[in-house]
Amino acid sequence: MSAKGNVYAFGQNKYGKLGIHRHNTREGDAYKVPVKISMYKMQGGEAVKAKNDIVSVCAGFNHSLAQSKTGKLYSWGYKGKGLLGRKCDDANALYNTPLNLELMPTLQTGLTQF
Repeated sequence: MSAKGNVYAFGQNKYGKLGIHRHNTREGDAYKVPVKISMYKMQGGEAVKAKNDIVSVCAGFNHSLAQSKTGKLYSWGYKGKGLLGRKCDDANALYNTPLNLELMPTLQTGLTQF
């Protein structure tokens, strides 16, 4: 993560755990140098880029979470067992895309206190 709130990832992108969302990538592609990843939000049924103002990143074995300055949470990676905190029933779900979680207002307000 950079001082400007940008997030970078490298390694093997199995399960979309790096959050590298490119149309020409395949499951498990390897990235040898850090690649800037973008955060997304749902708007009108489409994923559109959101502001990269990340202040914290937390990585699991095959998934990651990021928190923005305003308390928004983003998740990406392995979608099994509810690890992403979002509905991923669809086989075409954007699990490899850092996507903003829709949280209850009280939960989101509490998260800004970290």
